[in-house]
Amino acid sequence: MCGSNDASIKAEVEGVILSVCHACAHYGKVISQPRSLPQKKDKAQPKDEIIEGIVDDYAQKIRDARQKHNLTQEEFAKKLNQRASSMQKIESGRQKPEIALARKLERLLNITLVEQETLHQIDKTAGKTVGVTIGDMLKRM
Repeated sequence: MCGSNDASIKAEVEGVILSVCHACAHYGKVISQPRSLPQKKDKAQPKDEIIEGIVDDYAQKIRDARQKHNLTQEEFAKKLNQRASSMQKIESGRQKPEIALARKLERLLNITLVEQETLHQIDKTAGKTVGVTIGDMLKRM
């Protein structure tokens, strides 16, 4: 985000997965950090990374499926070993469920909430371009 070359931490910032530096990581939810042991440089083609995310219409799907099973929010929360207030926030769309909870919901309600996306890695050694970063644009404002 700031334009640093030390962007080694993957973080979700406002729904977008970014590679950020240590200083910018606090602006979002950290997904993965680099390993402490140095890794060998792989000269092969860059590998795609598969990440899991919650579908956009999760709240409506959960509410409809719960009602289809004739469960109140309290009964539903009890079956999932969750607080009723948490389930209300999830059903209203104010809070996204964690992947583990989404998997429980999928099994209980027989719906699909988790989708897999492929992040295509770009070969950074192919041709370095000198351009404007998002951080440069923000400084100009």
